[in-house]
Amino acid sequence: MLPVTKIEEICRRWGLLIIVVVTCLIYANTLDNEFVLDDNAYIQDNYLLRDLRNLPLFFNVPADALVEDLAPGLLRGRNVRWVTYAVDFALGGGAPWMFHLSNLLWHAATGIVLFFLFRRWLLSSRTALLGALLFIAHPIQTNAVAYISGRKDILAAFFLCAALLAVYRYRQTHNYWWFPAILGLFFLAGFSKESAVVFPVLLVLADWCLMKNSAAIAAAQRCITLYWREYLWCFFLVTLYLWWRLGATLAPKMAAVFGTSAPVLANHLASPALADGNLSYANLQLFYLSKLLWPTRLLADYKGVFDFSLYPASYGTVASGIFVIVLVACLIAIRQRAPLITLGLGWIIIALLPVSHLVDFHYPVAEHYLYLPCVGFALSVGSVAELRWRGDRLWSLLLVGLVLCFALATVQRNLVWQNMETITLDILRKAPHHQRARNSLVDVYAKQGKYPAALEQALISLAENPRSAVNNYNLGFLYENLKDYQQAKSYYRRAIMLHPRLWSAYLNLGNLLLEQGDERAGLAVIRDLNSRYGYHPLSYFVTGTHRARQKRWSAALAEFERGLSLDADAGLLKLGVAVALWSLDREPAQVSRLFAEARAAKALETVDTAQPPWDAFFSQQEFRTVMESGKDYQ
Repeated sequence: MLPVTKIEEICRRWGLLIIVVVTCLIYANTLDNEFVLDDNAYIQDNYLLRDLRNLPLFFNVPADALVEDLAPGLLRGRNVRWVTYAVDFALGGGAPWMFHLSNLLWHAATGIVLFFLFRRWLLSSRTALLGALLFIAHPIQTNAVAYISGRKDILAAFFLCAALLAVYRYRQTHNYWWFPAILGLFFLAGFSKESAVVFPVLLVLADWCLMKNSAAIAAAQRCITLYWREYLWCFFLVTLYLWWRLGATLAPKMAAVFGTSAPVLANHLASPALADGNLSYANLQLFYLSKLLWPTRLLADYKGVFDFSLYPASYGTVASGIFVIVLVACLIAIRQRAPLITLGLGWIIIALLPVSHLVDFHYPVAEHYLYLPCVGFALSVGSVAELRWRGDRLWSLLLVGLVLCFALATVQRNLVWQNMETITLDILRKAPHHQRARNSLVDVYAKQGKYPAALEQALISLAENPRSAVNNYNLGFLYENLKDYQQAKSYYRRAIMLHPRLWSAYLNLGNLLLEQGDERAGLAVIRDLNSRYGYHPLSYFVTGTHRARQKRWSAALAEFERGLSLDADAGLLKLGVAVALWSLDREPAQVSRLFAEARAAKALETVDTAQPPWDAFFSQQEFRTVMESGKDYQ
């Protein structure tokens, strides 16, 4: 075996290259993966990503804007992620591989930053490298790296850890120009993901844990005396960020909780988020710790699974209070003997605070929430190895073996994220009653044209939840494609009864009735839809299509154009206008433009081009050539 000094020199000189190579080897099999889950809405359907000139729009969204008031593709917050997506789109033409490659490279960059950070804390290049590799290879990271929409966690962790390095660099040089760098890096982290607000607390924790030869209280006092400037600056940045990012929405909530009467505060403290609605703080922390220590039975989607036997019941808020007290006491007790283990465990706890349901939070559990806390896990394991390494090299082999095992498990886990079918089948294998996953599988099979298989899954889903509007709608859609129109109409009507604002059920039912010649009933359904939504753009696609079937192309054009005036980005309406203009032998240049835009918006995938009124248009040789070549019609 090489001497320790030689290993240290190799790790110091080649550590960065090793991190990049290992990351590429582990995540190379994600490059062929498709867009999944939120990727479709955030990337494929986000038209603003397709032109870099739209980038300023992502930084000019009002904090109190409602999603339904935003232009298609314009999403609030996490602006840095949208910028990186737009760059990926420009470089790769919207192909998934470019986005996956970008995730891989950002993950490697985070590992490199951690290598420098761990080396500063551990004073050893070899242990720092193994800690960084442990972070890179951990199977829990698949949910952030193989899932393109998980990039927000990677970006936030990268910029937050880089901001910590900038603080340390200031302490070395006493150059005040590092303060703007800290500001920039923190705001890049914060506008990647809101959980970056823990940055100053992590800095204080690191200083307190690493303050030598001091008891807990004395160490805290010395930290304040030595580093008050950095603390003041960092907490000021967090305050500024919260005011900027959350001011418009946070102020009313704070006023409601603290600015009124005691019963209001009592009601807030008794809210499901703080009690047993999802998980108590203790249960949640233990769940996450278990996934870091033993990353098995991982799921792409945990929403709704807490009603099943995968997880224990909530321990309650009283037990959570006791849990916190015991946890803090343990950290204080081991601080002087094992400061880096204390820092690692404390890092996990603090990094999880934003997603611990201590305040109202929309989602129960997600593995990509553990991306930043995994830094603490890697540091804890690395520090244990460093303590033992001094007298026993067996620990180095054990840590290398752990990295290798994690890497192999991650490579295998990446395969689950290939497409929606592999994801949903994996979820249903581990949580057979997962409604969202089964509905996703129905959608996957329907898109593949496997309607009998989709129907089988939809019937299982309906049996589990017969009062679900989505389950009934899915059956209506499947029976319509299987030509059982009576069943289709029955399930569409039941879906509308269960959810009177389920617009897709109205559209499908109205269109089906019109196709069957029941004009009166079909138009009544569309009027009912418009009475509930004001005017729904796609309702004009249905009525326009009906007029087109009757060869009333002028009336059809008027319907399509009216809908397009309500939603200028609707691909189906653009297709309708293009076909109507072509049928009226008018404006070939506009036909070419609208057809190209409709094809780019994947509108051609949602209509049956072999059926009226589209068949005459698509049967023309010139348009078959257009579809095969990908060129625009001239």
